[in-house]
Amino acid sequence: MKETGCSTRLRDGYEWRCRRGLPAIEELAGEWNRLAHSNNHCAWSDANWMRCYWRAFGSAGDELVVHALYKDGTLFAVAPLLRSGGVLAGWRSVGNVHTCYWVVALDESRLPELAGSVLDHLLAGTDVLDVKPVHSKGPVAEALISEAKSRRLKVAVEEYTGDVLLDVPTSWADCRAALGKNLRGDTGRKLRRLEKLGHLEFERLKGGPSLDAVLAECYRVESLGWKAETGSPILQNPETTMFYTELARSAALEGRLAIYTLRLDSKLIAFEYCLRAQGAIEMLKLSFDPSLSAYSPGNVLRYLLLEQEANEGAISSYHLGRPADASGWKLRWASRVEPLCRLRIYSGGLKPSLAYALGPGLRGTLKKSVALRRAVRWARSIAFASAAKRDPTTGG
Repeated sequence: MKETGCSTRLRDGYEWRCRRGLPAIEELAGEWNRLAHSNNHCAWSDANWMRCYWRAFGSAGDELVVHALYKDGTLFAVAPLLRSGGVLAGWRSVGNVHTCYWVVALDESRLPELAGSVLDHLLAGTDVLDVKPVHSKGPVAEALISEAKSRRLKVAVEEYTGDVLLDVPTSWADCRAALGKNLRGDTGRKLRRLEKLGHLEFERLKGGPSLDAVLAECYRVESLGWKAETGSPILQNPETTMFYTELARSAALEGRLAIYTLRLDSKLIAFEYCLRAQGAIEMLKLSFDPSLSAYSPGNVLRYLLLEQEANEGAISSYHLGRPADASGWKLRWASRVEPLCRLRIYSGGLKPSLAYALGPGLRGTLKKSVALRRAVRWARSIAFASAAKRDPTTGG
């Protein structure tokens, strides 16, 4: 595996430079942000996100290595990764429950050739590249998978739940019609009922001197209701509070923050904490005052923010995240669900090939073969029956 602090020149004229930790992020921040913001990447593919994440959640046991790809002095790719050890040595993506996608920035106009440089570099002397979550049908995943298969490398694609998206037309009439009759009618009634309770005020906050005070209000609202009992509110963990506060401040300076709020007689009753850039809204956190749940203030807020965004015409998609909640409310708003995956690309050695064959390869074979699945179930039932005969306490 390459040492950090490296500089590796490839045959195609590209050069990889690797640096460690926060100093690497700070050194690359300007170029990294320009690359991420000029391509169709998610809103957290830039240095601002990674700086806030690593300051809050970076572990002393992990080594963050920022891989930067240059050609003729121009930055074309940045991939912050962690070393992975154990049986297979390689690179894995940076992230936790607060990271919705793999953090990577690539010049998308050169993806086919960049994919080759990425694999040349990251699989040299290692066993596997393991990244998640990745948009399965996105250009980055498709380019890497295509390049890997052209080299006859083993590729494992493990499905996630998906990314819920709402397409936002450039007219409110079209956007409203796309929401569906029942959702429109119910939300409209709740809006009118809330307006009868007092003065209702909707706002999109992009930053400014009131930012910290509004964040404190949002965190307090999020700590109410079910999250205080069974969830993980932001205020429960100092590192999480630090992350979302610093990310909001950083995104505000870049003009990429949008905190949508709904107030009743000046009291905050619902919010959505979002990143807003490159024609997309990425919703990170949301909550509402549970004492007003009968009025669906969260739905009312979303309805009003979509009206504003559709009328302004700068946003084409609104990402609600994974549809993992039991109520399924996200799917009521969705236009589509884009598949997400965990992507693993194995180098060509004996150990990686064996690991693939005994892991993803075997699981894939079992899924495809009905006969094998039945044989496995049959073998398990025989084993259980034999164990039951030996141990009279087993079974009913």
